[in-house]
Amino acid sequence: MQVFDMIINGQHVKAEATFDVINPASGQAFARVQAGNPAHVDQAVAAARAAFSAWSRTPDKRRQDLLHALGIAIEEDMANLMELVTKESGKPLGGLNGIGAGMEVGGAIAWTHVTADLSLPVEGNR
Repeated sequence: MQVFDMIINGQHVKAEATFDVINPASGQAFARVQAGNPAHVDQAVAAARAAFSAWSRTPDKRRQDLLHALGIAIEEDMANLMELVTKESGKPLGGLNGIGAGMEVGGAIAWTHVTADLSLPVEGNR
């Protein structure tokens, strides 16, 4: 059975407790995850706030490149991610008429690339 850690500030974090993730189609546990608590949420929020300053100063081109790299990374791991989505949701891998987990993961890939290419207008005080 796979065990998944939380990732906070780029670090693997374990909690005092874990819980099983159940495949609703089979009723069987297929993974175990960390049972985060309010202190973990506070750590994650603090990490996000700390990262925002640097990210907000990152040039648009660099942000676009990073988002496209994320889309490529998701695509490269698509088969594994589709399997996880299928197990977590209980839906068939292929779904109705071949539209299943691939639609969800493919949609995430597409939306990541679309978001990367959005041009946001510069706003300022008039």
